Amino acid sequence: MILFGATIFLWVSSLLPLAVTSLLAMAMIPLLGIMEAKKTYALFGNEAVFFILGAFIMAAAMSGTGLSSRLARAMLVRFGSTPKKLGLTVYLLSAFLSFCMSEHAVAAMMFPIVVEISGSLGLQSEKNSYGKLLFMSIGWGCVIGGIATFLGGAGRRWR
Repeated sequence: MILFGATIFLWVSSLLPLAVTSLLAMAMIPLLGIMEAKKTYALFGNEAVFFILGAFIMAAAMSGTGLSSRLARAMLVRFGSTPKKLGLTVYLLSAFLSFCMSEHAVAAMMFPIVVEISGSLGLQSEKNSYGKLLFMSIGWGCVIGGIATFLGGAGRRWR
């Protein structure tokens, strides 16, 4: 009852943004021992939804803090000497990171970096084939990397 009252207070007073208050209330239910985590999150959706939500929150944090801009600049300086080298770097980095992490999280993290790269090069992915190549490099790199590890999506389906 106290958690419910605190949530209502935070919603009405707008001390925290509505989305933050909602996620905080949802996280506090298992932390306070009101209900176990699996049951709590099952009421709000599938576990995969929260995993993808976490990946997108991580990507938004990268964009908001400027980390994606710094990483994009570093990639351009180090590997941007030729278009082929830059495209291959995006592809191999996505594949390598997908060996260690879930490919969904890697794709969510690489997307703002490639957006910064294509923006700084003046590419519009709808009209420029090189812009399309950079974004497809993320996808294919994550697919290849995800298949090569049990952390990826393909490994879970084979068990």
